[in-house]
Amino acid sequence: MGEISVSELREGPHSLFYKAYDRVGNLEEKNEYSFYIDRTPPETVLTIEGDLFNGSQTYVSDRTRYRLSSSDNKTGVKTIKYQISDDVVQIYNNEMFKLPSKSDSYALSYWSFDNISNEETKNTSLLLLDNQSPTTIHSFTDRQFTQRGITWIPSSTKLSFTSTDDLSGTNYISYSIDNDLQNVRFTDNIEFPNGGKFNIKYWGTDLVNNVESQNSLI
Repeated sequence: MGEISVSELREGPHSLFYKAYDRVGNLEEKNEYSFYIDRTPPETVLTIEGDLFNGSQTYVSDRTRYRLSSSDNKTGVKTIKYQISDDVVQIYNNEMFKLPSKSDSYALSYWSFDNISNEETKNTSLLLLDNQSPTTIHSFTDRQFTQRGITWIPSSTKLSFTSTDDLSGTNYISYSIDNDLQNVRFTDNIEFPNGGKFNIKYWGTDLVNNVESQNSLI
């Protein structure tokens, strides 16, 4: 008995009809076998949860987590796999995972197989992990004098801040002045019209929520 090839059949439902004769010509009732040709692989979706900024590149932090989900139109999903750059291929176990903690560029590839081994073409997302906080400095708009760790300014001098970040970029600068102003976002030069001694702290936060250690100014 030979085999019947179905390789040329289109994707979709089909029916095979068959019957047999015995050696004296008795004919069997016609039989029908229904089947479905499935050549469509699953489709896998990456969900990024937590710190994320889409700029010139996709920036994430070492706190960011990743989730994969897959769907298949007929037989169902059997396995989801993923690979981080050149690391070993992993089988996704329905738990969120993370990238290595080192600031670097990573290629996250992911794909699925259905229950008859149709394999999805790999999807790849390029991610730049940023775990470095900004660097913020202060400056004065006019005269100032510093001695023994204390800075004196006239009432006409204003205080300003600037911040740099080499990866995702600075999102905002915050500052506190004594117990009166706490965790204020810096938007414009700060004035001190009434004089006095002030204990100032300031820090930057980047676009994936890395927070700089506080700087102090008296």
